[in-house]
Amino acid sequence: MSKDKLVQIKKLLQKVKQGCPAREGNSFFFKNIKLILYLIVGGITAIINWGIMAGHQFLMTRFQAQDFVIGKLLEFVMIARPYHLSAFWGYTISALVNYYWNDKYVFDNVETNHKKRIPKFFLVSLTGLFFNLSLTTVFIEKFGVSPYFVTPIVIILGLIWNYIGHKLITFSK
Repeated sequence: MSKDKLVQIKKLLQKVKQGCPAREGNSFFFKNIKLILYLIVGGITAIINWGIMAGHQFLMTRFQAQDFVIGKLLEFVMIARPYHLSAFWGYTISALVNYYWNDKYVFDNVETNHKKRIPKFFLVSLTGLFFNLSLTTVFIEKFGVSPYFVTPIVIILGLIWNYIGHKLITFSK
């Protein structure tokens, strides 16, 4: 989904919220508009995360199986298991996209000082990455689950952690 589409969705939701009599009542939708927007952004970045992880895992498997120079280089650089590196890249890139979109579209933060917010963002995100890699390792090594199946599970758990952490720490007013 493009930036323009997210802006259109946000504007539409704000117009509906302003013109709807239910906004004064107990409407779950209108009381939790930020959560719903976060879930939309989180869903898109979860797809980015899984796509990068799967693509990276595929390329590493293919290059290592065919014994190309790149495969050997990746094997040399790798300090952990192959799925750790794939999970790291998927999480890191999707977290950066997530930060940008949350800053612009979800939390409406008036503070534009990224120097204060980015360290908070990395604290929350690195904690999430630690849990992501730990859970990935446990699911794969202890339970024998495929990395392709584990990733959506840890993404959902990470989504919950990141929403709470970013709402309370990164984008708090």
